[in-house]
Amino acid sequence: MLVVALIALSFSISSAQNSSSSKSPCNSTPYPSLCRSSLPNNKTATVYDYCRYSVRNSLFGAQKFLSLIEKHLRDPSLSTGAARALEDCRLLAGLNIDYLTTSFKTVNKTQSVSASVADDVQTVLSALLTNTQTCKEGLQEIASSWISSKSDVSTPLVNDTRLFSVALALFDNGWVHKNNRGKTHPSRKLLGLRDGRLPLKMSDENKAIFESTGNRKLLQSTVVNDQIEVSKTVTVSQDGTGNYTTINEAVAAAPNNSVASSGYYLIHVTAGVYEEYVVVAKNKKYLMMVGDGINQTVITGNHSVDDGWSTFNSSTLAVTGQGFVGINMTIRNTAGAIKHQAVALRNSADLSTFYSCSFEGYQDTLYVHSLRQFYRECDIYGTVDFIFGNAAVVLQNCNMYPRLPLAKQFNAITAQGRTDPNQNTGISIQNCNITPADDLASSNGTTQTYLGRPWKEYSRTIYMQSFLDSFINPAGWREWSGDFALNTSYYAEFSNTDGRPFGTSSSLITEACSETPKKDLCEKIVNLDHMNPRNNLNDIAFIAFDQTDKAATSNIEFISQAKAIAGTTSNEVNKAFTVCDKEYERASDAIDNAISGLSSKTKGEEIEKFLKDASTAIETCEVSTKEQAGNALQLEHMNQDLLDLLKNALGVFHVYMKNG
Repeated sequence: MLVVALIALSFSISSAQNSSSSKSPCNSTPYPSLCRSSLPNNKTATVYDYCRYSVRNSLFGAQKFLSLIEKHLRDPSLSTGAARALEDCRLLAGLNIDYLTTSFKTVNKTQSVSASVADDVQTVLSALLTNTQTCKEGLQEIASSWISSKSDVSTPLVNDTRLFSVALALFDNGWVHKNNRGKTHPSRKLLGLRDGRLPLKMSDENKAIFESTGNRKLLQSTVVNDQIEVSKTVTVSQDGTGNYTTINEAVAAAPNNSVASSGYYLIHVTAGVYEEYVVVAKNKKYLMMVGDGINQTVITGNHSVDDGWSTFNSSTLAVTGQGFVGINMTIRNTAGAIKHQAVALRNSADLSTFYSCSFEGYQDTLYVHSLRQFYRECDIYGTVDFIFGNAAVVLQNCNMYPRLPLAKQFNAITAQGRTDPNQNTGISIQNCNITPADDLASSNGTTQTYLGRPWKEYSRTIYMQSFLDSFINPAGWREWSGDFALNTSYYAEFSNTDGRPFGTSSSLITEACSETPKKDLCEKIVNLDHMNPRNNLNDIAFIAFDQTDKAATSNIEFISQAKAIAGTTSNEVNKAFTVCDKEYERASDAIDNAISGLSSKTKGEEIEKFLKDASTAIETCEVSTKEQAGNALQLEHMNQDLLDLLKNALGVFHVYMKNG
């Protein structure tokens, strides 16, 4: 699942050019004269020679630019806006030096690299251009008067951009071979999350810490070969019961420059609203941040361009450290539509992953800035260009909720930022669900919503196998300004639906629900689940099981919160809560076992037993609450709803066993 997505992250578009087949390697670059000047008076030079010198010269240029930025930052007369924009440029220039240093080591020692190494280098060379463009945009946004009088900064920005473009083109022509296009690159398996569990491998001590904070059900229940190593676990809790009270403290304590083989540094952020601007710097690698759930663990801020921040540094959470994983959190920017650009998450981390997170904002909510990124089962809320940037990014099984924008504004879900034809970047949206947020759905219907628009000249975006609700403008896409980028961008739609998702026939759903006690409920659940395929009875059985599991998990959270609120109200109430807490855990375990059994084709009678065990557990909770506390706990409807789902799941399973 995730492996496939990571393989697809790079959009390889270059063909190989054997050095012997071209006498002028520079002719294939956007700036042939600049290319030739990097290695003058050498008629026998190959594409490899030119690339090495271009990368080396690019490194020298990046180092000089960083020194220049640091000199200007020492100026005591700098305005706040200029200082903030220059701080962005310092960070980005430092990253470019890192990327060029790594790239030069690769190209300088060999003319042949594996497909995965070529992909790595192409990725960071693509990011050079993104970083330089971002520096330029920040200066124009919040320091326009300053930059207009500083040609010593603006001129190197232009020159470096051209030099980086030449280096990227030469690398693509020399190292990225045509026969590698579409090949499966070697890739590490990161996470397998279909049943909602993390395959984490940790010491008994770390496991005890993780489980003690309510995450027992998040751990993988069975031993798997490809578990993810966890080196250390720490907890953030606002009440002081954890290791730290703020997220930034926990991040600062993480080791520097970890390697993947050493395992993840896991930060569990307990439920609460964290009003802080969290930064995961480039030296904080392979960090895993796990919350208690969407709308339970919330990181919130309100920086915006209108208030003097650049788009780049307006983010509530900023991630640069390679290999970052974020799970079960809400990232929010509350600046509002009136403040225009205001980022919730800015992600510049290579091989980063977000699972089951919510990103909430208005304009520019999710900044997929650069490198390779993956998002699964996430919610994204916004208005104008609310998924934007120039990463090679896959968003899979996500919900996208366009909100109500300002008057006279329109919504554009994506704004992809590819500036060079050799960059391996683009936005890929697969198996996602695009529906209006509540405020847009209840509005007068005059707001126009588009799939995207071309932010930069070579913008690339694809929607595939996704549900596009009827509120999307029939034109699909919107121009940026006049005919800008209309002939150089690439936009595609493949196998999307605007009704029943994935082409599922009504008769198949009717058949699947035919033996359920609540047929209307069964059909409604299947029809509303746009996240999972439903090509056959097995798929529909999985949906019935999965929705039941989610309901059980939600009820467990409710009982836990209600128990904490009740405190020592009475012995009877506490006894009832204790029984229900235990029985719901038992029910949830049984449902999880049923889901695992369905995926692994366990014998039907075993799966049926799991579902019946879950029903028995819920019935035990119901009896206990009535005996101990009457209807005081108000759990009757909650229990009955879950029992209905369990009975429906069993009915769907019976149909699947007979006809699947």
